[in-house]
Amino acid sequence: MHPKKDIFKPIRIYKFCEMSAMLILALIYFLIVYLNDDLRNHVFSDPAITVLSIIVWLCLMIGFICSTIDFIKLKAIAQTERNLNQLAYLDHLSGIPNRHSLDLLFREFDGRQRMNHIGGILFKIDNLYDLNTAHGRESGDKCIKDFSTMLQSGATEDVGFFCRNSGNEFIVIFENYDELALGRFLSTIREKLHTYNREQDGLPMKIGYVTMSNEVDPVSRLYAFITRLYDKYKLSAEEL
Repeated sequence: MHPKKDIFKPIRIYKFCEMSAMLILALIYFLIVYLNDDLRNHVFSDPAITVLSIIVWLCLMIGFICSTIDFIKLKAIAQTERNLNQLAYLDHLSGIPNRHSLDLLFREFDGRQRMNHIGGILFKIDNLYDLNTAHGRESGDKCIKDFSTMLQSGATEDVGFFCRNSGNEFIVIFENYDELALGRFLSTIREKLHTYNREQDGLPMKIGYVTMSNEVDPVSRLYAFITRLYDKYKLSAEEL
């Protein structure tokens, strides 16, 4: 996805230019007085001019200091704004992108040209209800977090996007679908899942999945592609 436009960038540039100008003017003023013997003697021989010169130089330095403080505060505000944006598009439980992130992706892949080579996987934790019933909701939440970690650690550059779309559903999008790359990704997740289940004392986590590419009977919108992915899951889901 394209990053959100940095609305603070023009202000930072302005503040940086202001800060630089203040510093340069203060240095020029100091050097002119310091290097010119006649001017320096004249300035320091007249108390009024001495005070006026000090005031002018102090104003320039105070302006530089204030601009520097503004610049630092602006960076902190921009970072806070970035953090809030991340929270809005990250799932609070798993820490991976959420459904809002998928909505942004819908806008980016709105057109047949971008959709020509799309592929996808829909994963579901099929026994999440059983896990919650047997061991409590905390156990189910842990499974969601742990499977999200598997997706994060297993994702390669072939995976364009993945998210938690709802309670027990996860979507993986391949921008340039490649059957071998998708197979490698599935093998990696399957191995991580089997290792995970061997280490659990209670019920094993059961993951259903379905894969699909947009090359056969293609659609021009990502929303339609994901709808088909869900329809296919109802008909022919497999267990990981």
